Amino acid sequence: MTEIGDRIARLRADIGLTQHQTSPLSAETWSRIESGEVMPNLGEVLGIAAALGCFVSTVLGRGEALDRLQAVTNPGAEEGSATVGLEELRFYLEAKDRIREAGFI
Repeated sequence: MTEIGDRIARLRADIGLTQHQTSPLSAETWSRIESGEVMPNLGEVLGIAAALGCFVSTVLGRGEALDRLQAVTNPGAEEGSATVGLEELRFYLEAKDRIREAGFI
């Protein structure tokens, strides 16, 4: 399995769904993604997030970035964390632009 495949399998199992109960992807597609045979494309990631009821950032493993961004606004944030926060913010803004261009939002 790949890191993203492991994460998707864990998220799906955590909410008690089988690969056959998920939509809009087929059970075969879920299996191939979870086993690491293929990497999901943007449309599949959006579908996975919708089926699992979570954010795309959770599927991609970028949820911890939100914690870092919140830490940047905290006056007690560690030195250097602002740089990491800005890089993460840039990532999200660029991803949002790509998603918008693809017509998903």
